[in-house]
Amino acid sequence: MDQGPSYRVYYSLVGNEIILLLLGGDKRTQNADIAQAIECLKDYLKR
Repeated sequence: MDQGPSYRVYYSLVGNEIILLLLGGDKRTQNADIAQAIECLKDYLKR
């Protein structure tokens, strides 16, 4: 049974109150999406 595409959402908890949405993607781009989400988080935390 085909359920259609599955999407992944990458996020991080920042402190006790903020949930920061970093990126979304699908299985095909999962490895690149994770790497990009990590870079987005590093950039955010530097600010």
